[in-house]
Amino acid sequence: MNAFKQASLLFVMAGASFMSARAQTSGTSGSGANIDVKHHNVYWRINPDSTKYIRGTVTTKFLTKTANVSTITFDLNKTSFNNTGLVVKYHGATVSKSFPSSGNVNLLTITLPAPLANNVLDSVTISYRGVPPAASGEALGYQKTSFNGSNYIYTLSESYEDKDWWPCKADMQDKVETMDITVSTPSAFKVATQGKLFKTVVSGSSTKYTYRHQYPVASYLVSICVAKFTEFNRTPVTIGTTSVPVIYQLFNRSSYTSILNALDFCKLELQLFTSKFGDYPFKNEKFGVYEFGFAGGMEHQTNIGLSSGGLTSWSTIAHEVAHQWFGDAVTCKTWNSLWLNEGFASYMEVLAAEQIPSLGQSALSRRSSMKSSARTTTVPVYIANVSNSNTVWTGANTTAVYDRGGMIVSMLRTVSGDTKFFEATRNYIADPNLAYQSANTDNLRQHFETALGGANLSGFFADWVNGVGTPSYSVEWNNVGTNITLKLTQTRSSNSNVAYFRMPVAIRVKSASGSVQNIVLYDNAGNLSVAGNGTIGAGTGTNKITVSLPFTPSTVQFDPDNVTIATGTVTFNSALTQRPSADTAAAKEMDAVFSTVVYPNPSTSEFNAHFVSLDQTTPVVMDIVNELGQIVAHKEKMAPTEAISFGSDLPGGIYIVHFSQGTQQFSARIIKQ
Repeated sequence: MNAFKQASLLFVMAGASFMSARAQTSGTSGSGANIDVKHHNVYWRINPDSTKYIRGTVTTKFLTKTANVSTITFDLNKTSFNNTGLVVKYHGATVSKSFPSSGNVNLLTITLPAPLANNVLDSVTISYRGVPPAASGEALGYQKTSFNGSNYIYTLSESYEDKDWWPCKADMQDKVETMDITVSTPSAFKVATQGKLFKTVVSGSSTKYTYRHQYPVASYLVSICVAKFTEFNRTPVTIGTTSVPVIYQLFNRSSYTSILNALDFCKLELQLFTSKFGDYPFKNEKFGVYEFGFAGGMEHQTNIGLSSGGLTSWSTIAHEVAHQWFGDAVTCKTWNSLWLNEGFASYMEVLAAEQIPSLGQSALSRRSSMKSSARTTTVPVYIANVSNSNTVWTGANTTAVYDRGGMIVSMLRTVSGDTKFFEATRNYIADPNLAYQSANTDNLRQHFETALGGANLSGFFADWVNGVGTPSYSVEWNNVGTNITLKLTQTRSSNSNVAYFRMPVAIRVKSASGSVQNIVLYDNAGNLSVAGNGTIGAGTGTNKITVSLPFTPSTVQFDPDNVTIATGTVTFNSALTQRPSADTAAAKEMDAVFSTVVYPNPSTSEFNAHFVSLDQTTPVVMDIVNELGQIVAHKEKMAPTEAISFGSDLPGGIYIVHFSQGTQQFSARIIKQ
C-alpha cells in the first residue's frame, strides 16, 4: 500500500496450478483452521448509481485438513449481512449457519449435515446481500464515491476489511489457489479486478464481466472497482519469452497524456524487478492499473489501484509494482511482519531511481529522505498491536514499516554487496515454501545468512526489527602508508531499547588525487570485520580495524550515500595505533607498535608482507581465513625483521589474513584473483 501524507512532498505510506502442500493455520479471526481453501467462484451484482449495496454468491471449494469436520467457518460482517438474504447451501440443500452473540461476532459458522473425513474435497455456496460498513479511519472495505460527477464503487481490504464485503477465509497463510470472478453491472460501467478477462456477456441493460485468476491470492488482495472507465491496452511488456498484457482503466477526463507517460514506466520497472528478483510473478495473466478512491496506491494482485494523484507519482507506481513480488507473490504471514511487504516496496523506489535513468529521479535523494524519516521512528518495525486496521496503520507504525523497514533493506544490501543481496532476495521470492505463500522475518534472515556463507545475522535482525532508537558513530582514523586504521565508537539515542546496534558501517576514503575507496564494516557489538563484498569477514575482536587501500588516504567520510540509518562524525587521530593492545596490563608492549604492509592486493599470484614493528625479537604468527571462517593457512615463528611471500597456492576468493606478535595484532582483507 502507498498513501499520501499532506505535505509539500509525497511520502510513501501507505494458467498455473499451485497444489503444493503448505502449513494450514486459522484465519486472522480464527476461521477455517480445519480446511484448505482451493477455489472461489464468485458472483457480485453491483450498481454504483444505486445505493452502496452488494448482492453476491460465493462458492468455495475446500479440502478438509482434519477428521470429523462437522462445521466450517468463514469471515463475514455480521451487522451488514446477517439478514434474510444470507443463505448457505451444501450440495444444493440449505444448511444451518450462525454468528456468535459475543466475542468475534464476524465469524460465520456453517453446520454440515454429516461430518467429513480428512482430505475430502468439497464445497459450500454462500449467498448474501446488504450494505457494507462505512469507512472508519483506516478501515475502508467497500465504498461508494464519485469522480467528476460519475459514481463508482471500489474496495480496499487491507488489513481486515475483506470480510466487510465478501465471505472469505481471511488468512495470509491460506491463500485461495484460484478464483473466477463475475460482476454484473449496468452496461455503462466496467469492472477492474484480478486476472484475465475471460468473457463478457451483455444481457439487456446489464453486462456480466468474468475474470479468471489462476494464481494463489490472499483475501485482502482481492478487489473490485466498478466505474465508467476509459480503457487503454498498452504495448505489452516482455518478461522472458512471455508477452504480458498491460492494461490501464482510468476515469473519464479531457487529457490522458501525462498520466499515460507516467504509468508506462511500469513496464521498465517490471523488467528491472524481473532481472533482479525473478520473472514478474503473474506474467501469464496481466499487469493492470486502475483508478480508485484511496489517496495513494494499493497492490491488488495483477491490478494495482492508484488514486488520481498516484497516477503520475513515480514513487507510488514503482512501490506498487514492486509489491507484486514483495507482498503479493510472497506475503507477510501476519500483520506483525508487515515490514516485509512495505520495507521492500519502499526500497524498490530507490532501486528504480538508481537503475532507470529515464525516470529522472535521484536514488540518493529518495534514500536520504527515507533515512531522515527512519531516524524519527518511535516504535519497532515489528507491529505489536495488530487487532484492527486502525492499530496497524497508525502514523508511527507506517513510518516504522515503510521507512525504517526500507532502511533495513538498504543495510542488508550494504552488508551483503549487490551480488549476494540480489541472490538472497531472489532465492527468498523463489523459495518453494514461500513462493505464492507467506513468510516471516526468520525466513528472510535464513536466506541472507545462506547467501553470506553461513553468517549469523540474528543479532542484526533482532536489533532492527524489534528495537527502537538509532545509533550514531564517532570515527577516528590514522594511516601508515596505504594502511588505514579505523576506530568506531557507537552511541545510541535516548529512546533506544537496544544495548548495541549490530549493523554495517559505510566509510568512504579518498586520496589527495581524488581516488575513492568505499569500505563496509560490520560492527558486531564492537567487534569489527570487513563486509560488503559477499561475505562478513572474521572479526578483529575490538572496535579497531586496519584495512589496506590502493592509495594513501587523505580524507574520510561517514556514509555519504545514506545507505545505513546511522549518522557519524570523523576525526583524524595521529596517535591512533594500528589495532589495539589486548589489555592495558601489557603496558610495556604498548609502544611496541606492530603493523604489516601487504602487497600487491588484489594479486593474481602471491602476496608479499613486510612487518613494521619496534619489537625485533618476538616471532610473528600468520593465519589466513577464508569466506567460511576456516583457517586455510597457518605459519609460526616468522622473524619480525623479514619480508615474506605467501598465498601462491590459494584459489581465487576473498580472505582475511591475521598477523600477531605477542599481544599485538594486524588483519588485512586480501583478494586472490
